[in-house]
Amino acid sequence: MVTSTGNAPEKKISSAFIYFFGSFGGILFGYDIGVMTGALPFLQNDWNLQGNASIIGWITSAVMFGAIFGGALAGQLSDRLGRRKMILISALIFVVGSILSGIAPHNGQYYLIGVRILLGLAVGAASALVPAYMSEMAPAHLRGRLSGINQTMIVSGMLLSYIVDFLLKDLPETMAWRLMLGLAAVPAIILFLGVLRLPESPRFLVNHGFVDQARRVLGYIRKNDKEVEAELADIQNTAASEAQAQSKTTFATLLSDKYRYLVTAGVGVAAFQQFQGSAAASGDMSHLIAISKLIYSCCGISAADDRNCICFSQCCCNCFGSCCEFRHLEASHRSVPYNGFSSFNSISEQFCSFRSDIQTFPAIRNLSGRNNLCICVV
Repeated sequence: MVTSTGNAPEKKISSAFIYFFGSFGGILFGYDIGVMTGALPFLQNDWNLQGNASIIGWITSAVMFGAIFGGALAGQLSDRLGRRKMILISALIFVVGSILSGIAPHNGQYYLIGVRILLGLAVGAASALVPAYMSEMAPAHLRGRLSGINQTMIVSGMLLSYIVDFLLKDLPETMAWRLMLGLAAVPAIILFLGVLRLPESPRFLVNHGFVDQARRVLGYIRKNDKEVEAELADIQNTAASEAQAQSKTTFATLLSDKYRYLVTAGVGVAAFQQFQGSAAASGDMSHLIAISKLIYSCCGISAADDRNCICFSQCCCNCFGSCCEFRHLEASHRSVPYNGFSSFNSISEQFCSFRSDIQTFPAIRNLSGRNNLCICVV
């Protein structure tokens, strides 16, 4: 469908372009999680942080701390400013934060922690906005599959960070970790330039009274006018129902008998995934990914190339599993692949704990046991 303004026809935006750059924010999330895997050993040696576990922990987890606030604020701000505009703002924050990380002053531990908290705001916002944008742009019969592209982008960003880490590992320590962190600005710039051409979410446009613009956007990503008008009518009905219910709904509604179980289940799954450190179904390894090389070093794998190889192979498996996940997501119930991947993850981690010497590596055994307990609860 091609609309026109006056006598000049409007250029149609490819739906593939919209879906690709709509989910490209996952690349930033994945890159920033994975890049610390390679940068942290160089940073430790350059700033003499060996044995300073608290500073290492704060530098590593500062992004996740900032992401708490970024994710919490992104939803409300996107309802006011729009999904597209918030993704653009997140990309700009990511560019600035990446550059500031790369030029951190020597021994500027607290400076780097502050900058990475700023980066976390962008990471949290992107992780909240990208799935919402994709679900609102995707047709109903492909919504689960296309929303899964975000997860594929996350693990692809992690893989990209491992490749960058490998290419820069032979540089001097000071230059190596600075380039690893600073090069995160490149995908952020690509995201910003790509999102400049993306349309706003039709659901946001309808909620703010721009029905004609919403119809034009749907024309980019739907097959014919019949589908466009049917979905537009559905969005308008939903918007009217939401506006009517909003005056009667408060946060206390979430704790009512009708919604308490759903809220507990949703929050519980997310919380236990992060607490156990290795979200089996999503491939999001959070803090364990960032310190994985330190864990492998504690296990006696001292050669840097061996640790790189293990991390790279692990991420390749994540990419493969993510592609399988969104490829077959529509063919089965959501809980089937989740339970299957969670069970496999529990078995594999238990195997790792049995292989670890109980006297030499008790922490690793305890970590695996904690992960298995959380998976069973979920």
